[in-house]
Amino acid sequence: MLDNKFFLFGIFLCVFNGITFSQNRGVKDNDDKIAEKDTTSVSIIQPFFDADSVLIGKYFYTDNKLDSTCYLKPDGKLVKVEFELPEYKGGYDSLKTFFSEKFQTIVTENDSVYLDALSLTYILLENGKLTDVQIGKRIGYGDETINYDEKIKEIIYQTNGNWIIDPEKENTNILFVYLFQLN
Repeated sequence: MLDNKFFLFGIFLCVFNGITFSQNRGVKDNDDKIAEKDTTSVSIIQPFFDADSVLIGKYFYTDNKLDSTCYLKPDGKLVKVEFELPEYKGGYDSLKTFFSEKFQTIVTENDSVYLDALSLTYILLENGKLTDVQIGKRIGYGDETINYDEKIKEIIYQTNGNWIIDPEKENTNILFVYLFQLN
């Protein structure tokens, strides 16, 4: 009987040592893996959204540097874009004047109240053509009876063909941000 107790105790020690040895070995392996990860590059994907919290794009970072950006078009197609600021025919003062005049026409036609508001807009140019406009943030408006987002988009779409793209970037998808003033 005593031999059986020693035998069971011996098995217990063997099993216990095996478990302990395996656990320590696993910790060492994890430490090695963590150390390996610290020396390699880390990729991070950061989404960005429109004013209604709908996903419209993703930034891809590698080693805390912006690697690339993809834009999600309304049809669900994800396109790689570059952030560039294209020139406008006549300059940005003429663009601001154009936007202001068009917006005043909308306000007058709709007997609307004068707004002192802003709209942060994302504008996508594909191969030099304006293909999409999204409202990124509304500042000072939002609950009016007039759908100002649609009016802003209509006005911006009227600028198609007036954007000057660097010849080296003509076949590139360009995304830029414009602060549209509603006044």
